[in-house]
Amino acid sequence: MALCCIVLQQGILNLCFINDGSVGGDIDVLIHDFQTVRQLEAALGLIVNESKCELIFDDAEAVKKSREVASSVVNICCENAMLLGALIGNGACVEAVLIQKLDEFKSLQP
Repeated sequence: MALCCIVLQQGILNLCFINDGSVGGDIDVLIHDFQTVRQLEAALGLIVNESKCELIFDDAEAVKKSREVASSVVNICCENAMLLGALIGNGACVEAVLIQKLDEFKSLQP
């Protein structure tokens, strides 16, 4: 099993496993770090798939700033935020998430 942890110099939260990463902090710092990764991706043998990137933020200005740099990044509101399948938002959508998971489980049954 390969493990890769990339710690960006200015970010506050930096979690990476294999080819997945989660970073958190000030939106301007995150945008700077994202642009750094984009500049280095070819040299590192990486390709950033923007359509799989998520921005967990409720601030419309932050979303606008991120769209200027990466237009395909998906915005997720904080209350619906999940990380590795676990709810990390404020819990307001716990029931909706549980219903969705139950529906997924039911679809697996013959």
